[in-house]
Amino acid sequence: MSYEIINSIPQFNFQINRILTYGNLACCREEVISHVAQVKTFEEWHTAWQKIAAKSEQERHYLHAAYYYRMAEFFLKSDMPEKNIAYKKCVENFYKAFDFELHLKYEKHRVPFMGKTLHCLKFSPPNAIGTVLVCGGYDSFIEEFVLQVSEFVKQRYEIILFEGPGQGKSLQENLYFSYDFEKAAFFRRFGLLWYTAMCYGRDFMGRLFRSAQCGLRQEDYGSGSL
Repeated sequence: MSYEIINSIPQFNFQINRILTYGNLACCREEVISHVAQVKTFEEWHTAWQKIAAKSEQERHYLHAAYYYRMAEFFLKSDMPEKNIAYKKCVENFYKAFDFELHLKYEKHRVPFMGKTLHCLKFSPPNAIGTVLVCGGYDSFIEEFVLQVSEFVKQRYEIILFEGPGQGKSLQENLYFSYDFEKAAFFRRFGLLWYTAMCYGRDFMGRLFRSAQCGLRQEDYGSGSL
């Protein structure tokens, strides 16, 4: 779909377009536009998305509810109790959608990091022909990208989605963003070498993936030049 002007506030408009690009599985276009096209404040934004999220959850449209709760959470400050409530409702509805709407098979993994753990999801089709590692941008949740990458699983690619420091569940454990992304060691956790997996990073995570791969190449080849 083309980028549309739905709300006059640029950042609100961008986020509305973001969810609409995910298509009908993620949202009801008419419902979204009717509730958020005229919002002007962060409070109005949260209230509007919270309303349609609760409605969708009650109607067992779990994937819609998950994306709507994500939008309700998006602009809330980290010290606001409503943010954590919306986050938990968002993730809860994503897994209901994976289980009861999309019927996906997946494994949850926790990768040890700095005395805590990082959250991963693994999708393993029979006779996988390759592995794709996926990480979202900035403070995203990996659950919101499952819909986008599920087609790769149908094409027999193993998919590993993960959250680095400062993303999703990591923030719940007070693990904040760090430039030395390679220390999270996702490659090693799943027995991968830097040249055996395709990497996809949203936003600036593409740059951090390159940093991670370079760090692993030095481990594989020694400390000499590459």
